[in-house]
Amino acid sequence: MDSRTACNSEDSKTEIAGSKIANRASVEWLSLALESAKMQAYLWDLKTNVILRSDQSSVETRIDSDHDSWTYLEGTEYAHPDDLQAIQEQINQAIKTHDDFRLEYRIRTSTGEIRWRLAKGRPIYNKQGEATHVFSVTQDITERKEDELLLKKQKRELEIAKQQLTFTLDAAGIFAVTNLQLGYKMRCPELCRIFGIEDENTELDQEFLRSRIHPDDRERMRGEVESNILHGGLFEHEYRVVLPSGEVRWLFAKGTRTFESGVFATVQDLTSRKEMEQQIIQKNHELELARKKVEETSNILNSIMATSVDNIYVKDRSGRIVYCNPITLKRIGKTEDDLYGKNDVEFLGPGNGGEEILRTDEWIMNTGAGKSVEEWITWCDGARRLYLSEKAPQRDASGNIIGLIGISRDITERKNIEEQIKRKNQELSRVNEKLKRFAAIVAHDLKNPLASMSMGADLLNRAKSMIEVDKRSKVIKDIADRMANLIDELLLFASSETEEVKIKEPVRIHDLMNIVKSNLASAIRQSHAKVEISNNLPEVFGNPILLLQLFQNLIANGIKFQSERSPILKVTSQDAGTQIVITISDNGLGISAANVSEVFEPFRRFHSNIQGNGLGLSICKKIVEQHGGEIWVESKMGIGSQFSFTLPKGKPGSDI
Repeated sequence: MDSRTACNSEDSKTEIAGSKIANRASVEWLSLALESAKMQAYLWDLKTNVILRSDQSSVETRIDSDHDSWTYLEGTEYAHPDDLQAIQEQINQAIKTHDDFRLEYRIRTSTGEIRWRLAKGRPIYNKQGEATHVFSVTQDITERKEDELLLKKQKRELEIAKQQLTFTLDAAGIFAVTNLQLGYKMRCPELCRIFGIEDENTELDQEFLRSRIHPDDRERMRGEVESNILHGGLFEHEYRVVLPSGEVRWLFAKGTRTFESGVFATVQDLTSRKEMEQQIIQKNHELELARKKVEETSNILNSIMATSVDNIYVKDRSGRIVYCNPITLKRIGKTEDDLYGKNDVEFLGPGNGGEEILRTDEWIMNTGAGKSVEEWITWCDGARRLYLSEKAPQRDASGNIIGLIGISRDITERKNIEEQIKRKNQELSRVNEKLKRFAAIVAHDLKNPLASMSMGADLLNRAKSMIEVDKRSKVIKDIADRMANLIDELLLFASSETEEVKIKEPVRIHDLMNIVKSNLASAIRQSHAKVEISNNLPEVFGNPILLLQLFQNLIANGIKFQSERSPILKVTSQDAGTQIVITISDNGLGISAANVSEVFEPFRRFHSNIQGNGLGLSICKKIVEQHGGEIWVESKMGIGSQFSFTLPKGKPGSDI
């Protein structure tokens, strides 16, 4: 054995020795405690039926001290026969239920003396749950039992003594010890204190007491007291008395009739209790009113929730829905189980607006501020709707934010209408702006000819020969013709502002161009113009009168805005699905790049040396737009211009 092993062995011996000393000390301390408390300890081995006892047991039971144990059967010989069955039943019940037991029972000592014992104990079980022992501690309680018997005896004697005394009850119901033969006089320290009488032994007579009872209680008390005196038995009365200061106090009298000549009763001041009861009644009344108010408010809120056309909902601090009104469930086709406990992303799905809603809700709950916000939501059926939501934080009774309450209204249709109105207003603003500009230009273009006519008229008045008169008259007529032409174009421009063309039909472009060439024959001949028309021009669908004006304006412009060379105009077409692209090109003066964007604006003129009102191309643009098409221009100065526009094809099945 090495030194380490030897050392460990010595340590183990020392530890064992220490444990034995500690156990011996614990046993001695327990024995000393039992002896000091006059208690005994027993350990009953259920397998062997042997009962082990502590050293004090033999002294109290007067059992032969040569034995420190006995069998259960030997032990039962000391138990009182009337208590043995109850002892066995309670111990068996404790073993069955695994509970502690407490017994009071009698034993007979070896001298034949009867003594009372109090036993407290508990069963002890092995690992398999089987009861193996019963441990108990007993104490002699004979003196306590004797004291209890003595107390009961004294109470009986006191009751007998009370019955031998005489008591009285006056007609007003104030109770005190006296004799009925003395004319309802009594002594009662409590009543003296209540009425402020310093001498507690003062006799209180019937008249004094009756005068102090509250007027509203006198008749009731007189009848009840007379009935008690007549019939006897227990009685209780509550009534009011009025003190000399005018203060009203409540009294409570309780007693019993003892003999023909008197009663025994007590008096107690109930004023504080009555005041408290009144406060409780008032509080209960207030609570009942508050309860009814809450109930009414709750009914109103429930009605609002049930009938509201808006979505009303409550969310917890995590943004999960904990309540919503019936219309919300019906509108989105969900049940409470589908919706409750989920946030917006979970029941809407990712990317359908739930993420932004969660961010808004979190901001409201973090800041404690309400918010009005428009929220786009895409529902499960793909419908995208816009909601105006009013949200506010929800707080508990302590003011802590525990969630939010929201009301959302579908404003999709309203928003669409607002957008339409906005667009219409913007369009109206543009039209008004055009109208202002139009009015200014018209005023300018009409004013100048009128001024010229006025000047011509003055010159005409001063003419000295017919030749001069003819010359001036011709100038005035030219001016009048130009004004008439301007007015005609203004009327045509105004009519082209109409948004809808009511009369539409298939129109052959070849036929239109033949009419155009006929109408412009004089201008074509004088300018030596050449108009080339493609052989495969199709049929379009539209208003023939407006389309004639469209083609005639563009051909006329191509002839009018020319340099020294003879005009050459070409009309071609190209298929574009449901539409036809028509192109009219010329070899005229052309338009600068800076002016191309304004070429279709009314009254825009870029060649001051050529007469015109600046309305022709504006009218062309309106006519094309009325047919659902577009018009544009490509041009180079000195080379020419190419105007292109789209028109709808002829009706399906028409002869192209």
